[in-house]
Amino acid sequence: MIDGLEILTSFEEKVKSSIDVECLKEEVEGCFRYTLSNDEHNDVKETLSSVLGKDGFFCKFSGIRLHLLNSYSRKPYLLVRLDVLNDRSKQCIAWYEVEYGLDGEVKDDYFNLI
Repeated sequence: MIDGLEILTSFEEKVKSSIDVECLKEEVEGCFRYTLSNDEHNDVKETLSSVLGKDGFFCKFSGIRLHLLNSYSRKPYLLVRLDVLNDRSKQCIAWYEVEYGLDGEVKDDYFNLI
């Protein structure tokens, strides 16, 4: 019988040794800051302002998801996620994800309220 946990643990170690996770976190945080400061994405800033009122927010790295064998894309891709939390309540109010292709390039980004 195949031990699924052993396979996943081994795979996770290979990913950790292949990807600079700290650098990836910083890059995604930079993408989110750019999104907030870019006039093209005023809807994201306005949405956060309407939900938060006078409260501020902070971001926390949530994780990395690898998508294989899915109907969206025939090629595997990574999604790196930040949770957006309310400064006062510490509750997660939204998330921001960046999609990376196999070439390591950013393919798309996504933002949504929870």
